[in-house]
Amino acid sequence: MKGLFLKDIINLKQQVKVYVFIIGIWLVVSLVNNNEAFFGGVMSIFAVLVPITAVAYDDKAKWDRYALTMPVSKTDMVLSKYLLAFFCSVAGALLSSLIGVIITKDLAGTLASSVTFISLGMIFASVVLPIIFKFGVEKGRVIMLGVVLIPTIL
Repeated sequence: MKGLFLKDIINLKQQVKVYVFIIGIWLVVSLVNNNEAFFGGVMSIFAVLVPITAVAYDDKAKWDRYALTMPVSKTDMVLSKYLLAFFCSVAGALLSSLIGVIITKDLAGTLASSVTFISLGMIFASVVLPIIFKFGVEKGRVIMLGVVLIPTIL
């Protein structure tokens, strides 16, 4: 599973500049508005989008077919995506904690909101990733949009 996780990290190297740019924009928006919770929320959503991007790259390269010819189980392949989501959630929470402490100077409140955002990111990942695995990336994104929009509208 370590190899699968490293494969995802290496595949996502292409996107690092784009991710840093997007995070930078949301960081500036958060600093201008003096709102650390906004940045934490964006980071929790961002942490789920990274594994979805990894699954999209795997689909495009037809990685799943190739991986099944090796001694890699489907369980390990799925767990590596959840590990990637957890890793991104923790990294996002650490970054949002740092920004939150800079903005509010309240360590306890910032840590509480960071734990909340990690939890929300992992809950969102546990809803979205099975949909992506079941229906594929393209159909899964449409379903994911419905999963996000319906509660937002209500």
